[in-house]
Amino acid sequence: MRTIQSIEDQYLLPAAELVEAVFSASEGAESGELVRRLVEEIRSKRFYLPELELIMVEDGEVIGYVM
Repeated sequence: MRTIQSIEDQYLLPAAELVEAVFSASEGAESGELVRRLVEEIRSKRFYLPELELIMVEDGEVIGYVM
């Protein structure tokens, strides 16, 4: 079953890895790394709202992401 939910601590790393993999595949490794760093930087900021970082999970695996 697929669910859409706000990010949880257990999914922070898998979501970042998914973002990097998707951008690397479509735009190249440099872009993948850049976008992952951007996601991590946004997460570290004072005004970051985890409720606005959404993931789609299927069988415990992150298969979709949006921030």
